[in-house]
Amino acid sequence: MRLFSARMGLTILAMTAVVLCVALAAPRGSECEAQQSASDPVAPELTIDLPAPAKPGKPAAVKSRPAARVDDATIVGGSPDGAAETAAPQAAPAKPARKSAPTAGKAAPATDGDRAPTPFDSSPAAEAAASQPALSALPAAQPEKAPTPFDPSQVKPPVAAAAASASAKPAPVVFPGSPISSGSKVKQARNEEARSTASTAPRRIGEMTVGALFPLTGANQARGQAAQAALELAKQDIGDYFAKVNAAGGLAILIEDTQSSPKVALERLKGLLVRGVRVVIGPDFDDELAEVREFAKANGMLLLSPGSAGPFLTKKEGEFYRFAPMNTHQAEAVAGLAAQEGVDALVPIWEGDLYGDELVVHLKAHFRNMGGTVLAGVRYRQGAAQFAGYLTDLKAQIAQAQKQFKKIAIYFAGREGIAAALKEAAALGLTAYRWYGCDNTALSPELTRDEATAALVQTARLVSPRYGETETEVYGALEKRIQEKTKEFPAAECVVAYDVAWLVAVNGLACAGLDNFDAFRAALPATAERFRGVSGWMALDDNGDRREDWGYDFWSIKKDNSRYYWEKFARYQFQPGGTKQFFINNPE
Repeated sequence: MRLFSARMGLTILAMTAVVLCVALAAPRGSECEAQQSASDPVAPELTIDLPAPAKPGKPAAVKSRPAARVDDATIVGGSPDGAAETAAPQAAPAKPARKSAPTAGKAAPATDGDRAPTPFDSSPAAEAAASQPALSALPAAQPEKAPTPFDPSQVKPPVAAAAASASAKPAPVVFPGSPISSGSKVKQARNEEARSTASTAPRRIGEMTVGALFPLTGANQARGQAAQAALELAKQDIGDYFAKVNAAGGLAILIEDTQSSPKVALERLKGLLVRGVRVVIGPDFDDELAEVREFAKANGMLLLSPGSAGPFLTKKEGEFYRFAPMNTHQAEAVAGLAAQEGVDALVPIWEGDLYGDELVVHLKAHFRNMGGTVLAGVRYRQGAAQFAGYLTDLKAQIAQAQKQFKKIAIYFAGREGIAAALKEAAALGLTAYRWYGCDNTALSPELTRDEATAALVQTARLVSPRYGETETEVYGALEKRIQEKTKEFPAAECVVAYDVAWLVAVNGLACAGLDNFDAFRAALPATAERFRGVSGWMALDDNGDRREDWGYDFWSIKKDNSRYYWEKFARYQFQPGGTKQFFINNPE
């Protein structure tokens, strides 16, 4: 786990500086509604628009960095180069963050550390200007325009803010720790004035009550329980913050168990509506969100999902927003790593559902754009337990492809079945090829239950992407707090749930609570545009999905003497306003 600097305490003390920027710069009540459109744009049909490479073939070389070796007792690797409070974070740290991941059912140990400070903001535009991107393994996509940096001189006193034009753009939300808010003596003086004003001018917004839909039982209970712990911590931290800035009110979160069932999720959402709840954090999974979206739209509810990533849900009409990177980016990350490693042909085997189908469609598009080829592959039925027939077909395709391609690898995309597939693949000699997995195979307990399975994973050199952590001290502090409550290594989506709760609180503070629901919903995209949480910048694209500032960590199983452990093999990062970059620990 990470070591924490004394600067963390300064960040916590600086929390009182935020209220002037939130309370005075942001519009209130009906003004908030008037300044933005009350309806979100309807997303276009799902398309794949990729930049053309300069020329087909192997991408340029990338930086490598030391491995962050992780098991249930030993962590070997460097600490992050930049602390969370630094004015200009590096485009990509030189060393991976220290992580603690479970193996063979054991939870990673907790270490001593300071309590996590509340979310902070860094201007995405300032970060982009200060960062020097490393060599990119992929053709650089054109980044979306970053927002204009916040100018403290534009903050109006209460009387001026009330008289501002209804057509004016909403002011950004700035949190302590931002170089924009504390980079000069003039700005520091204004922050001192903000603290003084905050302590004498309470805002009475009342208690804001929101719902939450997460699987606390069933197949997905591990992630659901970690998200519940994150929301409980968020509620506590938000309450402490409101008390510090003298904002009368708080955030109440009514957490409902979906039991990992889309049908139950719908019933729980109906129950929340009966209780007067219209803003809901969740659902966290694609199938649950797909089940409840029509009811939410018909009844004027707003869903804020920290984990849904299926591209098939991109088209929406303002009934939900999503704050995890889409699975198309996961497919892009796999394609990029394969191209970087010199693979010229991929053969997929995938589960026959929307999850598997979409990953393979996007993998084909991205890998083709990089000069590679994706063969027909094999689509297996949902819930399959036997893979011999499918793998025999796969082997025949590989034998034929060897006449044309020099380096062939296998791609697996499925919710379950990877352990059984590898065992049967070994009997056919298919573990001699490099295997790439999906986010369901990364850190999967299915692969560490016994030594024989772990050995197969290592033989096949399986590497799998997983939505990655931000390499900052504030992330590590929150991750530690969640782990202390659950005794499990939390997924990044659970940290996003914490951020979403803060986004609701900040947006509610700007709009004088949740009583004016239309104003709250209309203001949320603009608040997200200026909001940086523990997981990073929360800005949304035109479809209402997370736009950038995300990364994927690739995990593999290694052996040290007689012990198998998970190791972070590589990272694929997309920072605000920057290029997409690969960092490989130990290139093979």
